Amino acid sequence: MMRMEHGQMNTLMSAGEQAVDAADANGFFGALDTLLIMMQQHNMKEENILYPMCDRALASRELDLGRELAKRASGS
Repeated sequence: MMRMEHGQMNTLMSAGEQAVDAADANGFFGALDTLLIMMQQHNMKEENILYPMCDRALASRELDLGRELAKRASGS
């Protein structure tokens, strides 16, 4: 889902660039207004869902790594 949104944002950026090339102010501001809203929503998902998931995944790996290092240090 998040990667799909990245693709949609890239499409909106391209639409904005094309509007600039065509001197289409309404097209430019429409594409960029949509992009702004999409980015705000996307960032909220990253901050509230994706980043906490990553934190949990990394925390469990750090714990496993800590156990493995302690095991090796004790010679077991």
